[in-house]
Order: sequence, then C-alpha cells, then structure tokens
Amino acid sequence: PQGLPWRGEITEDDGPIINITENGEYSSINLNKSVALNIVDDVTVYIAGPFIMQKGSKFLIEDGVHVQLYLGHSFYMENGSKFNKKMDVPTNLQIWGTDTFTGDFVAEGDEGDGGGKE
Repeated sequence: PQGLPWRGEITEDDGPIINITENGEYSSINLNKSVALNIVDDVTVYIAGPFIMQKGSKFLIEDGVHVQLYLGHSFYMENGSKFNKKMDVPTNLQIWGTDTFTGDFVAEGDEGDGGGKE
C-alpha cells in the first residue's frame, strides 16, 4: 500500500495495551511478553520490517473491525502468543505479503489450543 502515514516502530516490553486506531506504516513491530496489540478501528497496516509476537503477546481485533495487514519482511508468532477469535471471520483480518517479503512466516501454536487463537 502506498501513501500510509509513517508511524515508526512498536517495541514494548511488558504489560501495556497498544491501540492502533489509524492507517499506518511501521518499520517493525515486536510485541514482548504480555503486550496486547489492540486494533479498534478499520485500518490498513504495513510493516516494512519484522513482525514478532513473543510468547504471551496478543493481537486483538475489536468487534466489527476489519484489518488489512501487509508484511514487508517476515512474521514470527511464538508459541504461547494469541490472535483473538474475531479472526474466525476472514473479512476481519487479511494478511498480505508484499514483493519485499523475504523472511519467514512462522506461526507456532500449542497443540490443542485452537491454533494460537484465544
């Protein structure tokens, strides 16, 4: 996607909730431990660098919200991190890889936990 406002990077350590309410381009997103990334409005998000969800982090989408997520490098979802159940509806979250996506797409999940969903 072109023309998205620059938002920098998201790197948080422990506990906070990070709300994304507007379209944006990020250099990278690294969610540590128990950080929750909460999408509260319809948005388009482009991540030029790595998107990393460490154990205990969460990716949440509010009811009725639609997200288009563009990955420009790599995606790593560590065992024990979660997407909420709003992902059961395909129109709520679309994940796209751009032509610059050169890394891995890894989504680990605990066996029997619904594949990383909460």
